[in-house]
Amino acid sequence: MSFEKLGIGSPLELSLLTPKSYRDFRLKPTIDNPKETLLDVTIEERLYHPKITRFRGYAHNLRREIQILFFRTLPFHQRILYPGARLFLAGRVEFQQKLQLLQPKNI
Repeated sequence: MSFEKLGIGSPLELSLLTPKSYRDFRLKPTIDNPKETLLDVTIEERLYHPKITRFRGYAHNLRREIQILFFRTLPFHQRILYPGARLFLAGRVEFQQKLQLLQPKNI
């Protein structure tokens, strides 16, 4: 395998390269970084609203209920976010009367 285009001469040099950035997707019992948090969520119910699709769920790693908000839903979301589904969701967390996960991504 040739890594000359990357400026790497040997496998040892490749192993010594460090990444420029990374996302920490470890489950934690607290919210350390509200901008990027991973939650283990069980969907409990879907709440209907005209412009926003809301789901009520239980975040197992935080041991509390959470509201999940989507501003633009697709048919994909309807298939994976059903009552009883357990998912790993990553996104921004806010606290406005309730703990809210905004426009999360399924990991």
